Amino acid sequence: MLFLIWTTKKGFIYLSYKKGYMFYLIESNEQLEDFKNIEYGKVFIEPILYNDNFHPSLSKISLLYIKPLNGDKGYLICLDHTETLSLNKTDIHKLLQIFDEIYVRDRKTFIYFFPLTNLIDISFTIPEYVEPSTQAYEFFYSKFNTLENINTIIPAVKHYEKCEIVYNKIKEYCVSQNVKYLNKLTTAFFSIERNGLKIDPKKFNKYYDITNEAFSIKDDVVYTRYNLYTPTGIPSNSFNGINFAA
Repeated sequence: MLFLIWTTKKGFIYLSYKKGYMFYLIESNEQLEDFKNIEYGKVFIEPILYNDNFHPSLSKISLLYIKPLNGDKGYLICLDHTETLSLNKTDIHKLLQIFDEIYVRDRKTFIYFFPLTNLIDISFTIPEYVEPSTQAYEFFYSKFNTLENINTIIPAVKHYEKCEIVYNKIKEYCVSQNVKYLNKLTTAFFSIERNGLKIDPKKFNKYYDITNEAFSIKDDVVYTRYNLYTPTGIPSNSFNGINFAA
């Protein structure tokens, strides 16, 4: 695959692969400041964690995909990836605070890493959303799905490719709405999730057969994940092979 890389006047790293597939890679403080000065008001953000299978309490963010609603290209802001330099999380947090509205697909997961007040969770209004995949994701996860930081070795351009698919599926739902109650709801379930449940490992293993211990258990604490976006509106709680609600 052919890659073309050069630096623009604004200091962004500009990557192109195939025809018409381009994005900005932000991996230095100078580039971050230049991006901040553009003053985008409303954006869609998709966080890319170390591994999609791990509970967010046991994971970190590798990249942030940011799509300005009035822009024609997406950006990847780099925290930790094998192909890029790394930015400081505190500096990124300051950047995210300046946006008027940030649309996300899962506010409850997002506030594990960036507890912001300008978030709008669009998944409450998306009907029957199906998580997209790509050949690159399927290849890596078929071989290394238990690797803690698998997303840091999947090429950055492949993350961008998937995020573009996600955005194109949900962009019509990125509209202003009254989210006061929904934000309280996601914050409440986040507070329950992040504390986990203390377990006796011997008794737990006797009664439960989990998919992979590393995905949700650490220091004799098991972490659950509530799904708030069910058709009935009643939250479910199933994660890593265990139906906690049942």
